[in-house]
Amino acid sequence: MIGLALVVAVAFLVETVTGFGGTVVAVALASFFMPVREYLPAHVPVNLLLSTWIVARDWSAVDRPLLFRRVLPAMVLGFPLGAWVFSGLSAHHGALEAAFGGFVALVGAYRLAGPVAMLGPVATQGTLAAAGVVHGAFGTGGPLVVIALSRLGLDKTTFRATLSALWMVLSCLLLALYAREGVLGEESARASAVLVPSLLVGSVAGQWLHARIDAERFRRAVDGMLLVAGLLLLGRNL
Repeated sequence: MIGLALVVAVAFLVETVTGFGGTVVAVALASFFMPVREYLPAHVPVNLLLSTWIVARDWSAVDRPLLFRRVLPAMVLGFPLGAWVFSGLSAHHGALEAAFGGFVALVGAYRLAGPVAMLGPVATQGTLAAAGVVHGAFGTGGPLVVIALSRLGLDKTTFRATLSALWMVLSCLLLALYAREGVLGEESARASAVLVPSLLVGSVAGQWLHARIDAERFRRAVDGMLLVAGLLLLGRNL
């Protein structure tokens, strides 16, 4: 539990600094301590608290036209397919974790390879729909959302606030999915309570770093960590 608490604190620090990436870091590293199917229902309610805090703090910075007209509709379109994947693979922990490890490794490698290419309108919406699929399956659509939106020129506070508002909505959909699957209940609530101290430590440290750290160096460090964690997770479950 100490190792898990440290991993989750780092994940919430990443989420607070950038507005995304916390869940993918948390799930990738926490999966070495407990199955993905068991961890996600514990993580999502706590992550919802963080997203709500960021949105309440920076509501004026949320780009509402971008969120409600472009990003959210496309992701909601892909979400049901991801929910079907989660339901279908949940009985096969190894397959679920191998698929997730492969996704994480690809994201880390792609983002480390160099600047993300500018996507056209159709490719952007397709990438956002794919992000909805991934979010339904693993609760971690953030990397694809960032790829789709990275060239819009949003300042880091607007970017973080807008993504946090997006996660608020999608977290509610995930909680409904987990309740239907029977994995959200008293046991997951106890696990969520254990993660709250990690949320407090990670969010306070992340807020302090948000205004001080070089965003590009921090991003590359996170991407490198994702690549290594994804490869390890993939190798362990093949």
